[in-house]
Amino acid sequence: MGERVFFYKLHKITIQEMSINGLVFSVKGTVIDGDILRVSFRVPSTGEKKIIDCQAVRVNEIKPGTIPEYEVAAMAVTKSAVKDYKDMLRKRGL
Repeated sequence: MGERVFFYKLHKITIQEMSINGLVFSVKGTVIDGDILRVSFRVPSTGEKKIIDCQAVRVNEIKPGTIPEYEVAAMAVTKSAVKDYKDMLRKRGL
């Protein structure tokens, strides 16, 4: 249940750093190294909506608790990586 539940849920994040190859953000909710995430945001200067598919490469718990908060470094991935991840979840019955 875990990965699928997270993958299909919306979580509010706070983006701390962003580059062409990825981003660093904090989120209240569990993220595991290797998770594939879809991040959407609006460009502050134009209001244009952007969507980035990325994979968590470093996860640090920054506030423990019932709903822990994590700092996540994520690297941009291709659409085929997202498809492979969804297929893996489906095959595992999640």
